Amino acid sequence: MLVWLLFAGWGVACVAVAAQTTEAAGEEMAAPPAVERLGMTWGSGAHVSSDPDITYVGCHGLPLAEGRHCDPYHGDTACSQLRPVLCIQVDGRAPPPGQDHRSFQSGWAYGRIDAAPRVRGDRFASRAAADAYCAASFGAGWRMAEHHDGHHGEGGWGLVANGHIDGSTRLWVAINDQPANCWDSAKRPTQPAACHAADDRCAHRQP
Repeated sequence: MLVWLLFAGWGVACVAVAAQTTEAAGEEMAAPPAVERLGMTWGSGAHVSSDPDITYVGCHGLPLAEGRHCDPYHGDTACSQLRPVLCIQVDGRAPPPGQDHRSFQSGWAYGRIDAAPRVRGDRFASRAAADAYCAASFGAGWRMAEHHDGHHGEGGWGLVANGHIDGSTRLWVAINDQPANCWDSAKRPTQPAACHAADDRCAHRQP
């Protein structure tokens, strides 16, 4: 009888150890948090002219991106999301009378803007691919808008141009000196980091 009890106890212990091992293995096999690249987006902003064909777009435009404005250093929107592409054709057209074309954050872009159809940001493996998408949508001379296109490429954070953006969604925009594009940003958790009010990149500003 004593031998049988010892044997039975050993069997129970083995089952317990096996269960713990299986549980631990299950924990190790759990799927890691989803990660992907983030891309920068802009929105549209305050009316800057009585002419409906003159539009401001920028980092601080609306609607917000995941509850905040753009992040031109890391990207702000998961590249698996569908967004229109902000396209521009710089043709040298003069700014309208009274337009402050030298403003750093809302400089005149000397061209026309439009929104190409919504597309996943990770469709583009390079800036050239995004530029080609704009050209295919609107014709020769069109390319993806870039963060510094305002005021002869010397501005940043926003621009003013001819064109109409309906303002219902954010738009993919390129940046040429930071890894904040869907083709060059670092892979991160799909939920962007919280925006802190003290961070200038999150400031709620309009031109």
